[in-house]
Amino acid sequence: MPAYRSTQATVLTFTSEATWPVTGYRTTCPPGMLALLERAWDTRPGRRPRGGPDYLPTRSLRDLLTLIDPDITSVQTNPRDPAWLRARTEVDPDLLLIALSAWASARVAPHMPDTDWYSQLEGAGQLEWIPEELDLARHDLHANGTANPPSHVFNLLPSLVAEHLTSNGLQLLGHHRDLRLGPTRADGRRTLHLGAPETLTDTDGSAGASVDVLTFHLETVPGVPEVHLHVDLNMTRLATRPVEYIPRRGFSDPTASVLLSAKEGFVHRRERPMLLQSGVTIQRRGESSTWTWEPGVAEILARLTHHQPPSLDQLRTAPGDAAAQPFAAHLVHSTGMTYRCPDKDGAPPVRSVHDHPVGHGYQPRDHMEVLPGAPTSWRRRGWLRSRPRPRPRPAPRRSCLWSCPTPLPTKSRYGCPPTGPGRACKSLPPRSSAWPPADPQRLPPASRGRSTSRSTAATPGT
Repeated sequence: MPAYRSTQATVLTFTSEATWPVTGYRTTCPPGMLALLERAWDTRPGRRPRGGPDYLPTRSLRDLLTLIDPDITSVQTNPRDPAWLRARTEVDPDLLLIALSAWASARVAPHMPDTDWYSQLEGAGQLEWIPEELDLARHDLHANGTANPPSHVFNLLPSLVAEHLTSNGLQLLGHHRDLRLGPTRADGRRTLHLGAPETLTDTDGSAGASVDVLTFHLETVPGVPEVHLHVDLNMTRLATRPVEYIPRRGFSDPTASVLLSAKEGFVHRRERPMLLQSGVTIQRRGESSTWTWEPGVAEILARLTHHQPPSLDQLRTAPGDAAAQPFAAHLVHSTGMTYRCPDKDGAPPVRSVHDHPVGHGYQPRDHMEVLPGAPTSWRRRGWLRSRPRPRPRPAPRRSCLWSCPTPLPTKSRYGCPPTGPGRACKSLPPRSSAWPPADPQRLPPASRGRSTSRSTAATPGT
């Protein structure tokens, strides 16, 4: 097994002649549709007055639109953005209206249950798709030579790379992986789950599941003209036993993340194969606790799907069974969570609770295993592995305060070689009537700024 002295991240860069053309369409939210949604959002009960703009809750809408149509490549958080939606082709307007109406009834205006959002949004305006051509491998430079890619490169490139692997496959350590896209993120990062979760039970009886995850994101380095694509190897640990305790972060109620998936699709079979992220809030009142869904994509999908939505009671008492349903819910493990140990043959277990059996993190050799498989399918796109640049050596330090040009192996009090008591540095000018030198930079710091007459009078032998 190879050994590595330090962790080397998997970093890829484009070659100088590489191109990644992307031809598609972009659109923005119609003004009439946006005004209708903002008026309903402003009338929701319990709204606090804000000094600035109160933006619409578009995080769940971004995940929903990315899911239902695989031709949609990116969704911006701000509906006023000229490139709010980007797609390979013009998207079916009926499918978009169905998603927007479900999002509006669940997140924007749940206090208006009798509103026919489909009809109102349909009459508020139509999406106008504008064709565009982009090249994700081209970018400008800053004045100091640092790469300056436009915003659409950060938004599109990580997701398109992850989708490219999903379509063409990825082989790691001699095994082909069943890849699934992870949830979208506002910063452009995209995750790729390498197969289905695997369950592990250790010798102490602790059980849990885990799945390997690749995270794609872009970075720029000061002074480097290339854009770096980082491929980070991580893991996601999932719960399979009844939850006993979830720690609280800060002063609010405890929360837990949940990944949602459906093999046959949430709404239709043409969906993009990806996971959606939701969350639950645990409200503790004495000895009892109540689990509730956080506002987001889970309640929107419950209005659209033909599957039975996941049960929170089942997610709490039997997370492994909740993950095996057609509308699956995977409870994500976080540090501090504990689980109940099952009884063995009717006898109580030795331990009442246990931690997750899968340790977190990888060794440096595990990160290196991504290199042989990842660049193989990207070579046609012009990707190359970025080699670490050697660190520049520091400039040689000046040998003494007198601008001595001779390199010195040792230093004395003033940076000069130990020439003995009463002896001067050999690089200094001789003490004569010509002392001090005309160049003030050759004077020691204590002599700079003094007058010439005073320095001459203090010099012996003049």
